[in-house]
Amino acid sequence: MQSNKKHQDLDEKRRSLLAFLTDFREMKSHQMADDLVMSTSALSERQMRSLRLKDKLDGLPDDLVIEIVNDIFANAGPSDVPRAIFILSIVDIFSIPTDIDNQRLLKMYVHCRQRGYELTAHFFVGPEPKKKPFSKYDFVEGRELEYITLGEKKSLARTRKKDLLDRLLYDNNPIVVKNILANPRLTETDVLKMVSRRPNSEEVLTAIYKSDRWINSYTIKCSMVKNPYTPVGIALGLLLFLKAQDLKEISIDTTLHEVIKEMAWELISRRNAKG
Repeated sequence: MQSNKKHQDLDEKRRSLLAFLTDFREMKSHQMADDLVMSTSALSERQMRSLRLKDKLDGLPDDLVIEIVNDIFANAGPSDVPRAIFILSIVDIFSIPTDIDNQRLLKMYVHCRQRGYELTAHFFVGPEPKKKPFSKYDFVEGRELEYITLGEKKSLARTRKKDLLDRLLYDNNPIVVKNILANPRLTETDVLKMVSRRPNSEEVLTAIYKSDRWINSYTIKCSMVKNPYTPVGIALGLLLFLKAQDLKEISIDTTLHEVIKEMAWELISRRNAKG
């Protein structure tokens, strides 16, 4: 009997210690999350934000990075600009092609799923977009230029002739797209045509997302989320910037990935909970 009581006392102490360590880890990750949100959103230049944040996260264990990202994403609501900016930096670091080890991303994805962080997991390894990139058999406006060499199209992308620029808006080469996006004659209406195009390619949409000049536009953000060809990680990050009416439309849009619709509903619920 006395031996059994000792074992029970030891088990109780172990449980108490584990509970304390769990609470301490959560408190630590929450405090670090708040600090990182403030320091990241305080930087005005996007590339600098991502570089600084990556440097800080690289010095932390993967499990702590997961807790931090999930804490921020789970507590972000519509119009929560500091957290939205942090999440976009996470998208820049993890969700678009980088030099990060794919095995590390897969490991973080698995850990997220094991902890029940289903939506957060998609920042590390995103599912395929709802729609696949177009094939050579699809009708794509502007395809008459596909036989021009890449060098010629890159040169044309810098043209000041609007009619030539209009013909290039539908090009599928991300290098050409990058040159088009830097053209001073380009308008927001032009970029909307590029973002809204269906079918489309992940590479083109990612190039537009990476353009600071255009992704700051609310209309561009919204159109990108509503395009079923947009990479899921990018769409999840941009959702945090959207207004209630657009979130409602997205939440019932059958052309979009279920993950995006689920997060839109979640954000609506968070908004309603805050009154």
